[in-house]
Amino acid sequence: MELAQSFGMDKPAGALVAKILPGSPAEDTDLEVGDIILGYNGEEIESSAALPVMVGRTKVGETVKLKVMRDGKTRIVKLKIGQLPDKDQVLASQDDPEEEQTDTVLGLSLRALSEQETETMKLDKGGLVVLDVQGDPAKFAGIRKGDVIQMVNGKPVDTVGDFKALVENLPAGKYVSLLVQRPQGPEFLAMRIPEKP
Repeated sequence: MELAQSFGMDKPAGALVAKILPGSPAEDTDLEVGDIILGYNGEEIESSAALPVMVGRTKVGETVKLKVMRDGKTRIVKLKIGQLPDKDQVLASQDDPEEEQTDTVLGLSLRALSEQETETMKLDKGGLVVLDVQGDPAKFAGIRKGDVIQMVNGKPVDTVGDFKALVENLPAGKYVSLLVQRPQGPEFLAMRIPEKP
């Protein structure tokens, strides 16, 4: 429910886009990480588990219409169904996030990923590695040491300064969505902004 609220929704529904694979059919569309797919060819998507079933029964080469919510507004995105790329074809780009000192924000001890870490983790962009989790809101959200935060409320974060700028003026009690990379893949988490001391 908190994650739905962080995206401006009353209740959980749809499938959240956590990653767009290079070379995949989605890469050639207007889809973005953080979009919520609410409909597939006129059918409502109740949960993320429903989407793969719908895609699986669609022929390769067929064009489908996705009802997508982004920034609180719905739009239609056309997608031509194709084959997923082989894992060997998916290459991480070589972004060079600015090196930065460790800093603590909202109970999270953070530092920017190095270019080498980004490549080693096979990430398509940089982010912030969580070195320690000290605050209750961060712990309650499920953020763990070793997580890599790549987006806050749909905006990329490459430096601790980016993260601070996106969260420092948010009101206490508001939920923010965090795109977190873990070894098993990307995941969205909702974190509540704590009261200021």
